[in-house]
Amino acid sequence: VIDPGTYRVQFQNGAAQDKLGNICGQRCHEKIVQLRAPCPFCNMPKAVQTGTMQTSEVELPDGTWFLVQFAPIRHRSGATHIAETIIDITQQKRQEQELAQLTGRLTAQVRKLSEENV
Repeated sequence: VIDPGTYRVQFQNGAAQDKLGNICGQRCHEKIVQLRAPCPFCNMPKAVQTGTMQTSEVELPDGTWFLVQFAPIRHRSGATHIAETIIDITQQKRQEQELAQLTGRLTAQVRKLSEENV
């Protein structure tokens, strides 16, 4: 859970603590992706502005893919925080790429067979 005004982590679950260590009170972009400024893919401001969940698919330099979701949480006090979830979608992306390659090959073969039968 992140304060969108300061980008400081307010709460993190056990899975996040296991992966990142305790980063409560620290800026998410500094501790999660080691950037000085908010991430270029960050949809937190848009989630606050629209009041709806926003998502980003992000590829890291090592080829890992993450789906990052930003869901606004409105408190009784009127304050808004963001529940950020990060899901590893690397396997899904690899399967999509493989399917695209296979589809391309199949299309080429169908085209070749069609030309031979004309």
